[in-house]
Amino acid sequence: MNDILHIITGATGFLGRNLVERLLDNGERLCIVVRSNEHDFQERAEIVFPGYASKYGNRFSVVNGDITKENLGISSKFLNEIKNTRINFWHLAANLSFKYVHKEQIYRDNVRGVENVVNLINTLGSDVHLYYTSTAYICGSKNKQCSENEIDRGQNSRNLYEKTKIAAERIISEKCNKHHIIFRPSIIIGDAYEGKAVGCTFGYYRFSFVFFAFKGWVIKNLNKKRGFWKTILLLLGARYDKKDDILGFSFLLLPYPNGSTVNLIPLDFVVDSMVDISNKCQENKTFHVVDPNPPSFIFLFENLLDNLSLTGIKFFPVPPAVFNFIIKVCYMIIIPLRKYFESAIKYQPYITVNYDFITDNMKEYGLIPAEISKIYIGRVNRYAIENIFKGIK
Repeated sequence: MNDILHIITGATGFLGRNLVERLLDNGERLCIVVRSNEHDFQERAEIVFPGYASKYGNRFSVVNGDITKENLGISSKFLNEIKNTRINFWHLAANLSFKYVHKEQIYRDNVRGVENVVNLINTLGSDVHLYYTSTAYICGSKNKQCSENEIDRGQNSRNLYEKTKIAAERIISEKCNKHHIIFRPSIIIGDAYEGKAVGCTFGYYRFSFVFFAFKGWVIKNLNKKRGFWKTILLLLGARYDKKDDILGFSFLLLPYPNGSTVNLIPLDFVVDSMVDISNKCQENKTFHVVDPNPPSFIFLFENLLDNLSLTGIKFFPVPPAVFNFIIKVCYMIIIPLRKYFESAIKYQPYITVNYDFITDNMKEYGLIPAEISKIYIGRVNRYAIENIFKGIK
């Protein structure tokens, strides 16, 4: 057994639970930090990792903690026990909200949380390594070349999530006395066959969900005896085949942002890269875990609608700014779907702006993702349709 102890915050999240799986598969010993909410922390861990304590024995343990507290709220007894242990500390816990009304909690989780992590590991033994998950989109609104070796580049953050991640990276760069590595993934998607997208209701899934909701809304209106929207939909040639769950249109035209790409990165590649880098890199470095050749928006759009069994729709290209305006108009006009278009508006910068992420540090370790294929994105979409979208509110 490896004598390294992996301590993980955010282990119950989308990325965290898959990192846990990979480390356990590799024979590693780990401890997850779990905060007790409506469940006891042990119960909460058991819900996400059922039977792991008995299956993996002393290779899998759980400790109660809260990143917003000093020493992460971890008991002094546990901290004394690990004082002379080799530790890989994975800080994945984060608040993903973009909403300004959540400002205090976002700062508490994403900034104060990182401060607490850094302060804690600075007091632990000499052989401690910090691995922090940030985001490639700290580059903000400046979409020229985004270097792995800079944090502040005069960018304007588009939301509190980006802003707090910049602040967190600064804290690590300036205050962490231990070896540290920062990972900046782009938009993570999961491999459907292994169910790795369970619990993921943000990013690509949140934007794609708009069209799942749109399909349900159209079917609901077509089933009505009469109504304004039913009349409009019939004029667009809408028809629903209930037997095969196919929604077709004869005259529906949808715009797409011409030339836009969407930087999706497979979850397996992210986890593989993080583990590989942690085993090999002994320098303080930052890595853009992104796709150097991301798929086009229209490629993803056509495949999504095809997987949703939305047929007969025609597409026409418009400048990204015009596409953004159309989304906002839809938000204003289609009131029943307003809350879904609100989500789409929040994610617009990530699907209509092209980014040039420099990946020199990734290339140094030979880490280049495979192309996002029609087959792969189809698996992701179908899994989302069957298992994720129904749980999004």
